[in-house]
Amino acid sequence: MKTTEDCINCGMCRNSCGVFKVLLDERFGARGRAILMKNEIIDKAFYYCTLCGRCNLDCPLGIDLLKEFRDN
Repeated sequence: MKTTEDCINCGMCRNSCGVFKVLLDERFGARGRAILMKNEIIDKAFYYCTLCGRCNLDCPLGIDLLKEFRDN
């Protein structure tokens, strides 16, 4: 199973993130949170995630971003 460590930072997941569309701040989108996880940074951005799972639909690598965000 692929994890955020495998993320290629393409930004496809950001396109479906409602929180990113409203706040227009990279760290509040799925890609931003994946980058923060790689750097082991805990940020308030994680608490803004609505856990809708739309980011999973757009990930070309099939990373279960929602699971990664919940588990980490």
